[in-house]
Amino acid sequence: FEQCCKKGAVQLPSILPPHEPLQLLMKNQDSTSQTFRSKIQEYNSTLSFTSMKYQADTHTANWGPGVHCFRIHGELYHLQGPLEPALHDAPQFRQLFLYDLQYAVNIHFTSHPNLEPHLLEQLTLMLHKCNPFIPIYQTAKERLEAANINTGDRVTHIVLNPQLQLIVESGADKRRCNLPTSNEVAMIIGDEYAESGFRDIILASRGNNNE
Repeated sequence: FEQCCKKGAVQLPSILPPHEPLQLLMKNQDSTSQTFRSKIQEYNSTLSFTSMKYQADTHTANWGPGVHCFRIHGELYHLQGPLEPALHDAPQFRQLFLYDLQYAVNIHFTSHPNLEPHLLEQLTLMLHKCNPFIPIYQTAKERLEAANINTGDRVTHIVLNPQLQLIVESGADKRRCNLPTSNEVAMIIGDEYAESGFRDIILASRGNNNE
């Protein structure tokens, strides 16, 4: 108490209660709640935004009785894939929060048939109401879709690729859009030179890689 709170000088805020239906599922003793708690790790993994990568350490400390330890070798990684799935691939992780609720639940249930579809639907609805990141991803998806629609209206089709190299976009008119022939470039005028303002984050689609 003396080391962590300085005899009451430091006031730690109380932990907020979980949203419904999670709160009822955590404290009720009915069969649905008990089944949920027995599979809570799988529900958590199914509704997560990122995948987790690690190399497990099968230490002898977990061979005996008592509390088991989660040990890993090296670093823990959270992989955040592209905003949209690749062609012919089913959406997964955060991508599912950008689709219709029933479609997302069906995808979850296909991957995890031992979970309850009605609980997946209720928990997904809860996340849509309380998770601040879902609207951000939805807005990003809408902006990228709008940018793809308006691609044909751009004056220039010379862009930077992820390796910061100048490339001519596919379908550009070679008579109007050509790469510089000199080894030294004095100036590059973009398509926004007449607009004022600042952008903190610029979203760009980079194919189906994990960037």
